[in-house]
Amino acid sequence: MTTTKLFASALVAVLATGAASAANVSTAVVPNLGTQLAQVQGAIAPKPTVDPVVRQAQQLLTAARFNPGPIDGVMGAKTRQAIRDFQTARKIAPSGDLDNATRAALGIR
Repeated sequence: MTTTKLFASALVAVLATGAASAANVSTAVVPNLGTQLAQVQGAIAPKPTVDPVVRQAQQLLTAARFNPGPIDGVMGAKTRQAIRDFQTARKIAPSGDLDNATRAALGIR
């Protein structure tokens, strides 16, 4: 049986029984199983949406000393918390969203 067929069989088993089964599949049976599974998971996982307005907000929040995490244009948990902290400091209802009042306070047009 080829490595591809073994991998496909292992993948079907993992998908059918859950991720816990991945730990039970021997790497002696399927060489580089961990790498192959990571590649499959990476191919299936949705990529976060990069938004240039979020990136600009992250830059402005950083300049204002509110840590949004990495400046990557992705609205993640750290960015939302930084927005809430900024909103609270500016007496804006702390929603964590880039609403009109928050954009104006940050200087985003």
